[in-house]
Amino acid sequence: MDEERSLILPLVLGLLSVAFVGISLWDAYHSRSLPMLIVALPVISVVGMIFSLIIRKTIRKHKGIWLLGFLGCLAGFMGFLLIEVLSLYNMGLALG
Repeated sequence: MDEERSLILPLVLGLLSVAFVGISLWDAYHSRSLPMLIVALPVISVVGMIFSLIIRKTIRKHKGIWLLGFLGCLAGFMGFLLIEVLSLYNMGLALG
């Protein structure tokens, strides 16, 4: 039973990370009303990846769920990096 409970956290954090990337992209182009979302995104993604790596040795069943959670957190973190790099690039274009 504890194994199934430990699988839920990386999966939920992975889904939240991917959802936050979508919300922050939408917010960047429409309203700019959620600035703290860009701070929460890497924290949630990194916590999910670290927790996924900690529990990976204890998983005997449901490896697909674990992998989905880990890849979701990784995708969320890569989305955060992409947003930051593109915003710095666009800032450079505006200044130069």
